[in-house]
Amino acid sequence: MNWRMAIPAILALVWAPQAAVGAERGDPLAAMSEQQLDALAARIAAGIPRKPRVLILGAERGFHHESISDAMVAIAVLGQESGLFDAELRTDFDLINPRGGKKMRFGFIPEGLGDFDAVVLVNTTGEWGLGAEAKQALLGFVHDRGKGIVGVHGALDANYSWPEYADMLGAGFGGHPLNTIDKPVVTFPLVNEAPDSPITRHWPRSFSAQNELYVPKAFSRAKTKVLLRIDQDRIETAPAGTSDIPVAWTRNYGAGRVFYSSIGHTRRSWADPEVRRMYLEAIRWALGMTQDP
Repeated sequence: MNWRMAIPAILALVWAPQAAVGAERGDPLAAMSEQQLDALAARIAAGIPRKPRVLILGAERGFHHESISDAMVAIAVLGQESGLFDAELRTDFDLINPRGGKKMRFGFIPEGLGDFDAVVLVNTTGEWGLGAEAKQALLGFVHDRGKGIVGVHGALDANYSWPEYADMLGAGFGGHPLNTIDKPVVTFPLVNEAPDSPITRHWPRSFSAQNELYVPKAFSRAKTKVLLRIDQDRIETAPAGTSDIPVAWTRNYGAGRVFYSSIGHTRRSWADPEVRRMYLEAIRWALGMTQDP
């Protein structure tokens, strides 16, 4: 239902005289006091539960993944179909700022991170070019305010001159040496290290996924919980310089939660119900609705 279109009819029942004056001016809300607007907004919203707000960010300043649109739409639809969250889709970094959190009477008009409960970074490659205030807003959103970040694939390939960003995610970008020009997409054998996690329990202990997978840099198992990794016994990992290549993990960052997976490079990924389920459960976890044992 379009609540703003319904407002004139509701006004006629609640404050007809004031509404009539405002309607003559072309805006039925113009003649109402702040208290009346608050009461009207409360009446309209009565019985409508507030869902968590998730910012789905598909901006990029580096390599452009053709799967960005597929991923953003898929994640937004997951929120609608599950009823878990309401999504705001953006392809710029304008909402990465400390503003927001103000009262909104009619409709959702976000001003900044203060209006969200989690952020999904969809292939947000390159140097974002954020100022000091915006950088601190994103870090504080998770670390201080206890909110959630879900990083998709290219979110790791970003902000190389901002070490605190890599610290938040749990690693930096070490390239994709197991994917080459001749083999841009490889069928990787994977190990599910966390079959009891709500994020990955739908996958068997051993399975395969066709994708481009990154090698994290400065990654520490002591600071993360690995959910999926490449099976080094079933594929040659020497070009990566390491045999331990995590593909999905969770970690706590201050009071908040961070999930990252390098799965999501291809458009085909987002047609895979198993991949979509992983990201839905990752968002649910990042929102604090489930625990990762």
